[in-house]
Amino acid sequence: IVKTSWEGYEYYKDQQSWNQLFERAFSSDVFLELCSYLTYIDLIHLDRVCVHWHDVIRHCNIIDRTEMNCFYTKESIDRNAELILGVGINIEYSKREKSKYAPETPGADDTSNKWWIKSCTTEMDFLSLNSYIDYDVNKSVLGNPITHFLPLVINEKHAALAEQCLMKRMTMICNNLR
Repeated sequence: IVKTSWEGYEYYKDQQSWNQLFERAFSSDVFLELCSYLTYIDLIHLDRVCVHWHDVIRHCNIIDRTEMNCFYTKESIDRNAELILGVGINIEYSKREKSKYAPETPGADDTSNKWWIKSCTTEMDFLSLNSYIDYDVNKSVLGNPITHFLPLVINEKHAALAEQCLMKRMTMICNNLR
């Protein structure tokens, strides 16, 4: 029996035939669906079963995706196809001041009544749109204020779902600048 190593793991040469069997047994789509029902620890163990499964788990970021859930309701996009996941952000606005260097020209726009974004911060805690609206979540995990919700583009399916919400949320942020 000959041992070889792969990414720090040792396995026997005859395991290559097992790897091929696992690769043929499940298509990547079926494998991804099965992984969606496993816990984080189970996925760590599954990652070491065979080279093919390791490649699929790493290529599709399955382990990272298990941690992508709303911090408030614990919902995830893998278990709820209609969930819009994003982050809470805190935006502080400030009034624009007239520049002392700008020339006084007749008919120039008066900037004294306009606002600008002074700061925009986030802790990158994943938050669902439903939690933000229905449960009025206005504080992050660490207790910092959340003034706006910004959807994330996580994958193609989620992007299609979140596109209109993203445009609406960006419009809401920009409307405060007037």
